[in-house]
Amino acid sequence: VVTKAVFGFILLAVAWYIVQPVLPSWVAMVGWGALLIGAAVFLRTFDSLPDGAGNVQRLGKVIGVVLALAGAAQLVGVAAGGRDPLQPLAGVLRASTVASTSTLTFKRV
Repeated sequence: VVTKAVFGFILLAVAWYIVQPVLPSWVAMVGWGALLIGAAVFLRTFDSLPDGAGNVQRLGKVIGVVLALAGAAQLVGVAAGGRDPLQPLAGVLRASTVASTSTLTFKRV
C-alpha cells in the first residue's frame, strides 16, 4: 500500500512537471506547493508520534516536515510575487534587500 502511494505521488509530480511549461509560473508554483504539502499530510507529519515510535517513523516525520516547509515556501513565494519554482522566496528576499540598500553614485576619476 505504501509503495503504491509513493509511486502515485511520483507520477503526480512527473505529470505536473510535464504540464508546467504551458501553465503560468504562479500556477505551477501553487501546484508544486499543494503537491508537497499533500505529501507531507500523507506522511502524517502533523500527527503526534506514538509512544515508542521507531526510527523509520521518525525519519518519515522529518521528511514530511521538510516537504511541508518546501510547500509552504512555494506558496509564500507566490504570494510575495516570486515566479521561479526553483527559487520560491526570491520575491521575499528581493523586497528586503531593495529596502535595505542605498543608491551609490560613482564618479569617474
